[in-house]
Amino acid sequence: MTSAPIDINAQLRTLRRKFVDNLPERLVALRHQFEVFSQAEHPDALQTGADDIHAMAHSLKGLSASFGLEEVAELSKRIETACLIGDGVSSDGADLFRGRVGAIVGDALNRLDALAATPDELVDDSWMPVARAEAVAA
Repeated sequence: MTSAPIDINAQLRTLRRKFVDNLPERLVALRHQFEVFSQAEHPDALQTGADDIHAMAHSLKGLSASFGLEEVAELSKRIETACLIGDGVSSDGADLFRGRVGAIVGDALNRLDALAATPDELVDDSWMPVARAEAVAA
């Protein structure tokens, strides 16, 4: 008995659509973490907040790239990079760091929110490896 072939493209489309549909939730969580970071006063709290934002942006970047959402991945990378601290935040540099991260992250979040508001524009099958391979072979 032969089983029906698996339609990889259909499965990828479904997973991608779920990711795009859940993108606003992810952005709400990221924005909340950004607000916590923005209100932090102690350098250790700033560092922790930046680390948390970095981790969330890293995850978003990887998932977005996996689904071919290049603009979402690029904006997530900007957020991730902005939150890299190196040796930590000093008391003297806390306001400067908060301002630098705030400007980059705030702008990227606004652009991500705009993208998430138009989910149908994010969904496009041309990114799928199987679809691309079939197009090249034809």
